[in-house]
Amino acid sequence: MSKVPPRILSGSQHSDQRYERETLVFSASGRVVLNRFSATDCEIVVDKGVELLAVAATFRGCRFDSRSGKPSYLEGALVEACAFNGSFEAWQFGGRRGEPSVIGCDFGGALLNDCEFYECNVRESTFHGWPIIVFVEPDTNKSRFLRAPWPKTSKAQIFAQTLVLERRYPCAGFTIDANRAAKWMESTPEELRLVAEDLGDLAIF
Repeated sequence: MSKVPPRILSGSQHSDQRYERETLVFSASGRVVLNRFSATDCEIVVDKGVELLAVAATFRGCRFDSRSGKPSYLEGALVEACAFNGSFEAWQFGGRRGEPSVIGCDFGGALLNDCEFYECNVRESTFHGWPIIVFVEPDTNKSRFLRAPWPKTSKAQIFAQTLVLERRYPCAGFTIDANRAAKWMESTPEELRLVAEDLGDLAIF
């Protein structure tokens, strides 16, 4: 990455911008819209309270550091050979491009909870591992997911039914943090591990 000082992107709209080998800090609390935005070999810092909305964007060879705690929507973005670190809550990757959206990325340093992946093969990327679980193609493997030994609590059963619902776009992967999910499902992380083990190649953990 570049030795130049970070570039603070404080506005809520960023269009027709191209960056290479810079540190880009999105700092405007609330929704930040990216349209015809390109970053190559950049450090991308998403500050607390920022929600990215990528209408049309390309990120290649970038490193994302999320401090946001908010959802972001990269449904119009190509993310290729990027690395992700930090906490990612309810992020959406891909969905509107009509072609692969996430290619060969490293999520090994990312705590992905309630995140969705579309238009990609999640097996081509790497993930954190336990306690992060990636459920692979849940809506196209509905019967296998519903046969899994989900906890008997009502919240866990509702989650399982919701997981396999048809979405606007076919779901390539859905992630949970088993420690956090177990709390609101009123179950245990160990019970969710049993689900992942039962799913075999349809779960990455």
